Amino acid sequence: RLGSLAGEYNAIVDDFPQVATTQFDENLVVMEISGEANALLRHEVTMDHLAPKLYELYEDAFDYLIFQANFPSVIGRACAWYGTVGNAVAGTGVRMVDYRRYYGSAGKLTGVAWIASHDCLDYSTLAHEIMHGWANFVLPSPRSGPHWGFSSANGLLGGFDRSQLVELGDGRYAAGTFSDVLGGGKPYSPIELYLAGLLPAEEVPDIWVATDGWHTGERDDEHGWIFTASQVEDWPVQRIIDERGPRTPAVADSQKAFRAAFVLVADREHPPEQQVLEELSAFMRGFSNPANDADDATFNFYEATGGRAIFATGDLTRWRKPEAAVALAGSARPRDVRTFVASRASRFGGAIKADAHLLWGHEHHGNAPGASNPAAFGSADGPSARFVGAADPPGPYPARP
Repeated sequence: RLGSLAGEYNAIVDDFPQVATTQFDENLVVMEISGEANALLRHEVTMDHLAPKLYELYEDAFDYLIFQANFPSVIGRACAWYGTVGNAVAGTGVRMVDYRRYYGSAGKLTGVAWIASHDCLDYSTLAHEIMHGWANFVLPSPRSGPHWGFSSANGLLGGFDRSQLVELGDGRYAAGTFSDVLGGGKPYSPIELYLAGLLPAEEVPDIWVATDGWHTGERDDEHGWIFTASQVEDWPVQRIIDERGPRTPAVADSQKAFRAAFVLVADREHPPEQQVLEELSAFMRGFSNPANDADDATFNFYEATGGRAIFATGDLTRWRKPEAAVALAGSARPRDVRTFVASRASRFGGAIKADAHLLWGHEHHGNAPGASNPAAFGSADGPSARFVGAADPPGPYPARP
């Protein structure tokens, strides 16, 4: 299948239409392709066509490139996707890779994210995808992919609060209302902060893990959704260190300031609307705000890290190459950030947007080693490297509470 995928990739690139790039404001870039997007963006591989187009106009200043579709996206049938492009961090279970040259980066880019539609975007979804650059590749979760599965990791990649765990007997457990793959409406957990290099190992509590946990579809009126498991154990952080090595760089020397470029991808059948542009710009201003937003139901990146790190998206003009001819389309009056966040939360019935995320059926994340990711392939020297990130075989998850 790899050979046929490579052939499809080459055919797509050969026929890929022109890309017109516009800088909407200091937080948002728009890329309009001249063809019909859905016919071209059938594989994640086209990320490494769009990214070099951006680097023709901007300096290599970004840790992350975030692309959002302005059309019904078919990539991976997922609501959001993350792929590792370059990694030099040890101790997280993520492979040491460097595919940056395929994306046009000379050494800065860490990862790329794809948001399948405007309805998929909220703080939790974006923070979730960013966390996939570090997790989960340390705890067993064979049925949940690179997420926390049925464990007390209790982070943005799923899991539950251990204080709510109840053993019901006969290998049945309950732990309130939780998802094995999502954790909306909460900050990063201690294990996530440790893997991101933002918390020392000694501050990570032991994690209860049910390796073979799975939902029964039943609910206990007092304790929440019921799951079954026969293989349960505690994982102290020292066991992770023994198996994967210490997180390096450690918290004292790790990166704590990140920068991203946010790109809306449109085509002539789905041109960008002013309201969407304003909402996206407002979203990025809010997500990258290096302060608390006084809203207990949402967590921007600064809040999700407990004030330990910042995530910048503004000042795009500063990073434009002097010779770049990027049109500046001045924004109308920017939409208020809190108005946008409030409307987004109400649209999905509160801070947790699990249903919208799972409707797409499956997420794809890069560089997941082992049996949970049999399709993570690609070498730094050949065309197959461009497929890094197509981690999970497509197919719908069973319904999750």
